[in-house]
Amino acid sequence: YKEQTSDTSTTSTSYVAFGGMSQDITMSSGGILLVHFTVSFDADSASRVGSFKLKIDGTDIRETAQWTASSANNTVCASMVYRKTGLSAGARAVELLWKTDGGTIRCRPATTLNNHSSLLLQEVRA
Repeated sequence: YKEQTSDTSTTSTSYVAFGGMSQDITMSSGGILLVHFTVSFDADSASRVGSFKLKIDGTDIRETAQWTASSANNTVCASMVYRKTGLSAGARAVELLWKTDGGTIRCRPATTLNNHSSLLLQEVRA
């Protein structure tokens, strides 16, 4: 489990590392990896899109995005759940990246209660 605890922001229009939202997990043979990701964030200007990308072992897996609507400081949420089978035993690197379509998007859990980011990795059996 990983949780964002400090404020972070980006102005990048290309995917960059999302704070400390990366985590390694050591898988057993035949294990199934479940990834749960949630985030609430805002923007410093109206009508921004925050996009988030999941990578496993450096491979792009899935993306999600959310529009911050027509006013600045409007908190929105995005999430994803992913199930990965067929991974060999050993260490796996799970990473989240983010970008904006312009302006600044912010995840500020240290400043406001309505911003957060959480990443939960679980190994399960069929």
